Amino acid sequence: MLRWTASLALIALAWGAPLPADATSGNPPDRLTGAPGEATCGLVRCHGEPNIGPGSILLTGPTGYAAGDTVLFDLMVTHTGQTRWGFQLTIVDYAGNRFGELVRLDSLRTQLSVDETRDYLKHTDVGTDAGIADTSAGWQFAWVPPATPQGPAFLYIAANAANNDSTNAGDFVYTTVGRLDAERCCIGRRGNVDCDPDNDVALTDVLALLDHLFISTAPVCCMATADVDADGHIGLTDASTLLSHLYFMRLIRELPACPEEN
Repeated sequence: MLRWTASLALIALAWGAPLPADATSGNPPDRLTGAPGEATCGLVRCHGEPNIGPGSILLTGPTGYAAGDTVLFDLMVTHTGQTRWGFQLTIVDYAGNRFGELVRLDSLRTQLSVDETRDYLKHTDVGTDAGIADTSAGWQFAWVPPATPQGPAFLYIAANAANNDSTNAGDFVYTTVGRLDAERCCIGRRGNVDCDPDNDVALTDVLALLDHLFISTAPVCCMATADVDADGHIGLTDASTLLSHLYFMRLIRELPACPEEN
């Protein structure tokens, strides 16, 4: 089991000029989780700078997943002296796209919204626990991963510890990012470096390797499939093996099989 903690950051108002705190307390707008391409409420001038208070986000759940799982989580926010609470979260893949399916477990305290690329789970007005001091009562939710494991899932969460005075003053916003790794992310043969859900091997996988090695140095989504030449290390030889497979020897050479445990 895992327990992620982070300094607080809030999520409740629309883009642009600040609105009264109660205006969105029951239905905060989407895309304020801090996920790639998103801001948080603190960055759009509604509840102050994120992650500067003494509070924390507490997320309890597993650190990995397997196909067919239903993964359960408990989320809480703490901040001594605060008396109203909120959150918004989304789960995305390595590329920042919707990953699996978020499941609402309590329709009284949480709500789910869906746009073109992501799902968002967030509090309702009842779920803000107005008047409860120091720690939110918490929210429960579930996540169903894709049928075929495709690399890590990233949970982007923003949470609000408010003082329940119907203004934005004195409120604190917290953010955190969690990660769940697939118990088996390499399927069949190595080479699907970008964790394409169709498990295809293409030039994009070469580019993903080069990005990992020389450009952004971001972690690969699956170590086993990125170790293309099966030598136990990820390096330039893996990129050259992929290029050879794709453009010079595809008809006579298969990439190494995935390890039994990955």
